[in-house]
Amino acid sequence: MITFGIDFGTSNSCLAVFDGTALKVVDPGNDMRPGSRVFPSVVAFSSEGDMVAAGWPAVAIGLASPRQVVDQVKRWVGKSYDEVANDPRIRKLGYQIVEKDGRAQVLIGGRTHCPEDVITYFLGHVVREGLASLRREGVDPGPRINVVVTYPAYYAQNQVEAIRGAVGKIPELVKEIGFASVRLIPEPVASVCTALHDGKLGRDDRYVMVIDEGAGTLDTLLVDIGQLDLDIAEARGISIGGQAMLGGSDMDTRIMDWVLEQLKDDLKL
Repeated sequence: MITFGIDFGTSNSCLAVFDGTALKVVDPGNDMRPGSRVFPSVVAFSSEGDMVAAGWPAVAIGLASPRQVVDQVKRWVGKSYDEVANDPRIRKLGYQIVEKDGRAQVLIGGRTHCPEDVITYFLGHVVREGLASLRREGVDPGPRINVVVTYPAYYAQNQVEAIRGAVGKIPELVKEIGFASVRLIPEPVASVCTALHDGKLGRDDRYVMVIDEGAGTLDTLLVDIGQLDLDIAEARGISIGGQAMLGGSDMDTRIMDWVLEQLKDDLKL
């Protein structure tokens, strides 16, 4: 049975297909960045507020209408409106976030959308792209597939549950194929599973410290390989740490802010 593994990232996501023997990363095959092997984690909306595109097609729409593209939803999914409103890093995003029933939601074209629905729409796009890639290669995905989506190990429980809800809705959106299972695993555990599969780790290594720095989150997880079950991709995390709002995008922002301050000083602005 075919398994889709989706590394759902803050800025970009990646899809790998495993047929039980070989593992292959899917190239979205776009004209903007051919060979990039990533899906920008963005969703584009129409002027009426409908979700109309995701990934690279959404990026293309955003070039002409930047306020109709929503990105970095992974940073604030599952959070209350107060948490989002009081975080300057989220307030700098280029779209409007409003309160509805105490929760933070996107407002575009007079319509509101919860972040879970935006994530489901994006992940559905990734799954469809994976199916299209298989069919272009003449591979029959079969009547059902497995889907595994990663999430930050340092997420708060309410964020994990929000992501779980978003992932659980993928079969409702992608009706052209059946799903044997749709589930989540922590990103550091996925890294350990891959390293074991590639022969970079062995069972004798026993304990592994994984440091996962992404665009939005920084995770550290000490994994007991002796407790790792590769068949179900589960492992016991002995110790966990990190920062759910410290990633590459924050570093980029700090650098840009510093450069702007230097320019203002130089130009006496």
